[in-house]
Amino acid sequence: YDLPNKSLTVQKINKGINRTDILPNWASLIDKNTIGFDRSEFLQQKINHGSILITVGKEGFALISDSILGPIISKNIDTTISLMNEGIRLGANHIIVPKHSQFPSKIFDLVNLTERNSESNLKMVYGKEVKQKLDQFYALGNYAKG
Repeated sequence: YDLPNKSLTVQKINKGINRTDILPNWASLIDKNTIGFDRSEFLQQKINHGSILITVGKEGFALISDSILGPIISKNIDTTISLMNEGIRLGANHIIVPKHSQFPSKIFDLVNLTERNSESNLKMVYGKEVKQKLDQFYALGNYAKG
């Protein structure tokens, strides 16, 4: 989806946003709890190679990579909106949000996202099933084409 060009008006104030070069332990923990396995080394490598990490307290985090905002892992929608606003401010112009029954859909009620006609996505799984808690997973970081 294309992101709006300016901050979202659904939130009057942004929570305290921090920018850091080190993935905090708490972020690794909520990411692992959400995704079902430890991606902390992968996420840190993305940061080391130019992705921007933004956090809101111990409530959530997001990466901005090549104008893509995601992943967004957040404990609530208000934190997600704060992360989206900061991502837009830092130059993100699109986001990957799967339309899937296990993903939070409240984001579509609050934010006017413009679907990119040329790009659809489907959550695919290869290998054994991993226990996930997708109610905190608001946006993907990337996806494979093929």
